[in-house]
Amino acid sequence: GGGGEASASDATADAATALVAVPQTGSITAPSLTAPVDLVRDEYGNPHIYGSNVADIGFVQGYVTAEDRLIQLEFERHFAAGRIAELAGGLSAAAIQTDIGMRMHHMEADGKAEWATLQAATDPESKAAASLLTAYAAGVNAYVADVIAGKYKAPSAGLEGIILVPKAAKPWAESDS
Repeated sequence: GGGGEASASDATADAATALVAVPQTGSITAPSLTAPVDLVRDEYGNPHIYGSNVADIGFVQGYVTAEDRLIQLEFERHFAAGRIAELAGGLSAAAIQTDIGMRMHHMEADGKAEWATLQAATDPESKAAASLLTAYAAGVNAYVADVIAGKYKAPSAGLEGIILVPKAAKPWAESDS
C-alpha cells in the first residue's frame, strides 16, 4: 500500500475518538452488570450501547427499551395475548373482537413454548440467545423497578396511566420478547 490508505487500526482509533467526543446522557448501574457499559444517545436520541459482553449489553438494551418504549412493550404484550380489552375496552367495544382474533393465533402460548424449547437446547447459539433474552428481560424489569422506586415518574392518566401502573403490571418475561 501506497500513501493515503487508512488501516483497520486507524478506523478503530477514529471510532474510539468519536465515541469519547459524544457526551453521555446518563448511566445505568445494576448489580447484575459484570462490567461497565457505555450508553450514548446520538443527536436524534437513538441509544448506542457499548460493552464487553452480550449479557450486559442485553440488560442495558432492555432497560433503555423500557425507558423509551414501555408503553409500546406493554401494549404489544397485551395485543399478542389477546388482552387489549383490559387496557382499552372502555374506549372501544371492538377491542374484544380484536382480542378474540388474536387469541386464535395462540401467540402468548407459542412464545412460552418457544422459550421452553430455547431453554432446553444445548447448542451454543441457543444458549447464547437464551442468555441474551434473560438479560434483556432483567433490564426491562429493572427499569420498571426504578419507576416503582420513584426514580422516574410514571404517567398517571389516560392509557399510559393504565399500562404503567407498575404494581399491577406483571414482570417482563423472556417469552414476551
